Amino acid sequence: MGAGYTLSHALRSNAKVRPCLLPSPRVVFVVVMRYSALDTGTWLARHRGTRMPLPSPDAIDKARQRVDQAKARLDALNARIATEGRRLDTRRKIILGGLLLDAAAKDARFAGIVAELRGRINRDQDHKPFDGWSLPGKDR
Repeated sequence: MGAGYTLSHALRSNAKVRPCLLPSPRVVFVVVMRYSALDTGTWLARHRGTRMPLPSPDAIDKARQRVDQAKARLDALNARIATEGRRLDTRRKIILGGLLLDAAAKDARFAGIVAELRGRINRDQDHKPFDGWSLPGKDR
């Protein structure tokens, strides 16, 4: 809108208006009510009672119950994902451990790595499974 043009002129003349200059819906409502043949009282009378009714306490309780059930389903799905992740992690550790032990039985470099790793064990409960254990194959 250039100089000398008003909002009502823009609305009546279908003038091109940049989107940043478009009025808010409330302003449009006021302008339409002011320049239209309808007065506000007639419009309100015609549209009275068209609002959505307030929800009953029963409906609110049912909606809360549905939300709680949806949250429980989401928690169950997250628990399944976490369980599956732990299962895969354990499987990877077992597979890598088996590969490392197999390689250590065949190659002295890997045997040295296994000895180094056993030396890094700090907790007594982690030492117990290795008491009296040696690599299969050659006696090292």
